[in-house]
Amino acid sequence: MPVALIFFKEMQRKRNYRKIEAKGMKDAKKNISEGLTPRITQDKTVNTISELSKASNGKHISDKRPRGILMESWFFR
Repeated sequence: MPVALIFFKEMQRKRNYRKIEAKGMKDAKKNISEGLTPRITQDKTVNTISELSKASNGKHISDKRPRGILMESWFFR
């Protein structure tokens, strides 16, 4: 078999693999985003902040907005 044909077939195989992989990633992201409602996201955020606040020292938690939340460990007790 000529080298060019082997190279071409390998390129096709890699291209098909990338297409399948991209479709799988797209489908996974779609399933996750459809399953996460704003309420679930809010509950997870509150649970996370609660767990972080259990440490003995205070924490500054930023949500990428200009403001932040200063949490003390006594806040969730």
